[in-house]
Amino acid sequence: MKSKIFFGFLFLMVLSSCQEKISVGVDVRDRFYVEIDDAIMPVVVKGNTQSKTLIIMLHGGPGGHASIYEELALFEILEEEFAMVYWDQRCSGSSLGNCDIADLQISDYVSDVDHLINLLSSQYGEDVGFFLMGHSWGGALTANYIVDNTRASNLKGAIVVDGIHDFTTYISVLREMVDRIGSAQIAAGKNVEDWEKHIASLQSLDQGTIEDVAEANRIANQLETLVMDSLTLEGIDAIDFLDYNLFSNYDIFASSVNTISANQGLLDELITMDISPQLSAIEIPLAVYVGKFDFVTPVHYAEELVTLASSEDKFFRIFNGSGHSPMINEKTAFSTEVAEFVRKFR
Repeated sequence: MKSKIFFGFLFLMVLSSCQEKISVGVDVRDRFYVEIDDAIMPVVVKGNTQSKTLIIMLHGGPGGHASIYEELALFEILEEEFAMVYWDQRCSGSSLGNCDIADLQISDYVSDVDHLINLLSSQYGEDVGFFLMGHSWGGALTANYIVDNTRASNLKGAIVVDGIHDFTTYISVLREMVDRIGSAQIAAGKNVEDWEKHIASLQSLDQGTIEDVAEANRIANQLETLVMDSLTLEGIDAIDFLDYNLFSNYDIFASSVNTISANQGLLDELITMDISPQLSAIEIPLAVYVGKFDFVTPVHYAEELVTLASSEDKFFRIFNGSGHSPMINEKTAFSTEVAEFVRKFR
C-alpha cells in the first residue's frame, strides 16, 4: 500500500443530479447529488442564494470532506450574505460510485469543477456569480483550475487558503521553516526534545522518494501541536470535533475508505506536481491567505503564488494566530477578509 498524504488539498450526457429541493432565499439549505460518469457526489448549498453569489468550497485531502466546514459553522458569517457550496469531491467524503484509483488524475477533479458550475448555473440561474475557495489540497485544485483562462472565465474570483502548487520543493521548504521556527522554540526552552527530533528527521529525508515526501507530510501534520500557545482557537474546541465525528451526518467509514483511495490514486502525480511556470497565466481577482504556523503547506507557497500570478487585483494575508486552518483558528477575521474580497468582485 502506498503512503498517504493529507493536506491538514456539465455536460448533460455525462451529468445528472438527484435533488431534494432548490430554493431561492436568505437562509436556505439545499442538498442534492451530482453524478459525473461513475462518481456520485453530495452537494449542499447553504445560506443566501438570493444574493446570486455562490462560493464553492473545495475541501482538503485528497479524499477529505466538505461537511466539516458546514457542520462546524466555520462560514456562518459568509452564509448570511452569500451562499456557500459544500461539495464532496470524487473519491472523497461521502461520495459514492466507482473510484478507480488506477485512472484517477488531478485533471478529473479540475473537470468536475466545470461540471459542478454548469449544474449550479442551470439550477440557480445563469446570472449567478461564482467564486472558488480552496483549502489545502483544495487550494492546489483551485490553482490548477484558474491557470486555465477559459475555465477561470467562469469565476468572479478565486481564494486560495493554505494551498500548494509545487510539491517538488516540499521537503526543502518545510525543512527551512522547521529549522527557523524550531530553533526559536528551542532557544525559548519549549518542547526541545520534540523539535530536535523533527529537525533531525527532516534532514534525513530525500525529496526524490515517495516514502520520504509522505513522511515529511506526516511530520508537518504533527508540528502544529508544538506551537499551540501561539495559535488562536476561536469558538471551536475538542468537544465540537468529537460531536461532529459522533453525531453529525459525516460518514466516517465511507470517508476513511475514500481518503485511502484518493491518496493511492493521486500520490504519484501529486508529489511531482509543479505548476509554478503556469501561475503567470492567472488573471482573475485572487486572494491568497495562509496561517503563519502552517507547516503542512508553508507560507512560502502562498507568497510565491501571489508574486507569480498576473492578476491586477491580488490580495495577500498571513493570519498570525493560525496554523493550517485559519477559518478555525481565526474564524471571524478570516470570514471578514473573504467577505470583503467577494463584495468587491461579485
